Amino acid sequence: YIALSYCWGNGNSVTTTASTIKQLKSGISRRMLPRTLQDAVEFTRELGIPYLWIDALCIIQDSASDWETESAKMGEIYNNAFLTVAASSAPSAGDGFLRRHQEPAELKVKWPDGVTARARIGPPGLLSPLDSEPWYQRGWTFQEQLLSARLVTYSDREVQWACPSVRACECGGSDGAKNLTPQTHDDHFPTALWQLADRAKAPDFWVNLVNSYSARSLTVERDRLPALSGIASRIGRLTESSYLAGLWAGDVLSGLCWSRRVPAAVGVSPGTYRAPTFSWASVDGPIHYCHRDRARDVKEPDLAPQSIDASTTVDGLNPFGVVTEGWIKVRAPIMSCTVQ
Repeated sequence: YIALSYCWGNGNSVTTTASTIKQLKSGISRRMLPRTLQDAVEFTRELGIPYLWIDALCIIQDSASDWETESAKMGEIYNNAFLTVAASSAPSAGDGFLRRHQEPAELKVKWPDGVTARARIGPPGLLSPLDSEPWYQRGWTFQEQLLSARLVTYSDREVQWACPSVRACECGGSDGAKNLTPQTHDDHFPTALWQLADRAKAPDFWVNLVNSYSARSLTVERDRLPALSGIASRIGRLTESSYLAGLWAGDVLSGLCWSRRVPAAVGVSPGTYRAPTFSWASVDGPIHYCHRDRARDVKEPDLAPQSIDASTTVDGLNPFGVVTEGWIKVRAPIMSCTVQ
């Protein structure tokens, strides 16, 4: 099967609900689907693949239990797909992605010493970074991108490909992926989860992805943790560590070393409870981790902080999803200060 990754926007008029599921099971007319979903059907048929997974149709949208169950399976859904097709240039389901894109002019230059180069020239916006496109701004698409074993991305100007063996784009970029590290990142090919096999590298991998993920947008406030639950589930199996609302019990002290990347007036707490305040998921806006090594490498035993205990309670069936409460108990020295 093919899995579709896309932005819902305001154009997703066809969804599976308790009232529509019987009708949709009897057949779905392609013409009733929004343009992005129509394009995904065409893409799947052209490849000769019999099935297509689309969240709007494969999850009962007004069923909390079905949504929680299926959101916990996101890692398997995208990882096990024959491939994932991403509509990165479409801001909503009604826009589509199978359209002729404007290609920049290409110039080849050769210097007297024999060195050659290639330049691409285009109007403003055509050569803007790929991560400025709508798909790269949304929270849910972040894990869909990292969890996919094979990914075809349709941008405004080209198609890109990424898999464990090779990564390539129409602009001519191509690079074997076997030497990539969990820290590797660029606009075309951000780090995929299949690159992480070493348990010791998992904490740094998690911090890097949280730094990136926290800057993305979510329509529903409560999705801050569920939209990352597929990745969390995979990392949890690798590390065998308990999950604490966006932190890991095995690295909890350095996991506390986060702060807002923007002033508090911009990155504010959500209107409803989403996570305990020790978690980065409790605030809106981008965050960043800093000074994590200091929490790990305190030499004097009397000054070293210690994690005594911690616990979170989840709401529903997804152990990596929405939480209702949480607490952490830490032993550490304190010092006097004046806040101005």
